[in-house]
Amino acid sequence: MALNIFIAIIILLILAIVFIWYMTNKNERDLIEVQDRIDLLKIGNLKKVLDELTKTQFTGASLKSFQEQQAIYNEIVSEKIPVMNAEVEEIQEDNSRFKVFSVHNKLKTKFQEIDDVKEEINRVNYSLTRLAESTKINASQSNELKDRYQAIRKQLLTKSFVYGLAAPKLEEELKAIELQFEKETELTQKGDHLEAKSLLDVIKKDIDKIDWKMNQIEPLYQELIDVFPGQLEEIESVYQKMKTQKYDFPSPGIEAGVISITDQIANTKEKISTFDFPVVKEQNAKIASEIDGLYSTLEEEANAKNEVQKTGDKVFEFLQHAKNQNDTLISSLKKISRDYILLNQEDEEVHSYQEQIYELIEQYHERSEEMATDSVIYSEILTANNQTTEKLTEIETKQKEIHENFQAMVEGVEVAKVSVNNYANSLKNQKLRIDQLRLLGLPKDYLDYYKMVASEINKMQGQLNEPKINVDEVSKQSFIVQEDLSNLEQKTDELVNNVKLTEIAIQYANRYVNSDEEVREASQNAKRLFDQDFDYTGALNIIGGSLEKVEPGSMKRLQDSMGA
Repeated sequence: MALNIFIAIIILLILAIVFIWYMTNKNERDLIEVQDRIDLLKIGNLKKVLDELTKTQFTGASLKSFQEQQAIYNEIVSEKIPVMNAEVEEIQEDNSRFKVFSVHNKLKTKFQEIDDVKEEINRVNYSLTRLAESTKINASQSNELKDRYQAIRKQLLTKSFVYGLAAPKLEEELKAIELQFEKETELTQKGDHLEAKSLLDVIKKDIDKIDWKMNQIEPLYQELIDVFPGQLEEIESVYQKMKTQKYDFPSPGIEAGVISITDQIANTKEKISTFDFPVVKEQNAKIASEIDGLYSTLEEEANAKNEVQKTGDKVFEFLQHAKNQNDTLISSLKKISRDYILLNQEDEEVHSYQEQIYELIEQYHERSEEMATDSVIYSEILTANNQTTEKLTEIETKQKEIHENFQAMVEGVEVAKVSVNNYANSLKNQKLRIDQLRLLGLPKDYLDYYKMVASEINKMQGQLNEPKINVDEVSKQSFIVQEDLSNLEQKTDELVNNVKLTEIAIQYANRYVNSDEEVREASQNAKRLFDQDFDYTGALNIIGGSLEKVEPGSMKRLQDSMGA
């Protein structure tokens, strides 16, 4: 047992010795790396930059920045790096005394310190490099901006006419930039390069603004001083030529339009000086639109004159045609009104068209005379001619309708004459069918209806024989006769069928009169109704009912035999 414990202790001691040996070696390697990192810090490059900048004169913000970076550098060189070297030696001694855990922790801290110093050196290097470069950059940027400034100033001086009332204000802005350049030069000479750089940025923005304004102004002002006036001059020239050719124009007229646009151009020029470009663009667009309107007016009147000259004869021909048509219609109206009663105001309409056509002809002559002697607005002449054509087309359509009504009236009367003859023949046929039955008399309701239809036919014949035929009344009467005659034909069919079937039934009943008292009595009553009362329907019902009792289905067979 004691031996085992001893062996375990020996093993633990060996493991501890191995671990300490391992950690000591590892710490030694880390110490070498720490020292290498300290040695690799780029202090030499930073010192070179500082030495160069020391020769440069700085003032203001630049001097303050240089001094801050120089102080940081001195602190790193004189304090932080020597301290880190001393601490590395102490850690080396601790490692030789086998303080492996303490050394390990101190090395971790030291690595972080070196990284922090390295980052600080990089920041100082960046700031100093930027400060060194600012002098070169400022000089380059300053030269570039001065070149732009001179180019813009030259453009403004040589082409001031294209900037109008804005030119003086642009010159003021350029003078302000010139003062800024002087201040930038002063700052550079004093060594305040950072402030000079900030001022150069402001100058660049101001030059960009002026450049943008001039680019905006030039095309807008060019329209106001060149494009629009040139167009107005062309419009006035064309207008004067057209006036000599006896053109006139609708209100407010070309002259008033030119004056209004000229005033707008003057007002808009003043807006240029305020650099209110959205308003100027809007005004220019309005002016351009109104100028287009004047062009359109000139073109419209020229086109209208061509159209009037091209279609004027056609309008006159249409007027003559409409007048002749109406004269013919009036003649037809007089002829028809002698023979027919007109109920649809055709007479008033036709004479109204005559008045309208005469008025249109008079207006056309007035326009023609005006064109021959005075200046006219041809678009209004064209509109009037087109309205005349539309009105004539409308009248012609109505004339055609009336003419067709006249024809339909005449044709309707001819049809009615044929129809009334057909009605009379149909009535004769009904009478012939009844006469062929050789009856002793007819039912009163049938006779009354027959007389009514005959009276209606006579009435229609009388209407057609009137000196002036009322076509409307004839048409109504024809419809009544046609309907009542159709009803009479149905009544005649019914009467003829009842008479024939009753006669056959009475004859057929003779076979039962001696053997059946009820049939005999029904036969006697049916004969009485047939011969004395002329009630053929009642007679058929009595005899038919009696036969159906003694011989069911007999009446159906008798009726079928009639059809055969």
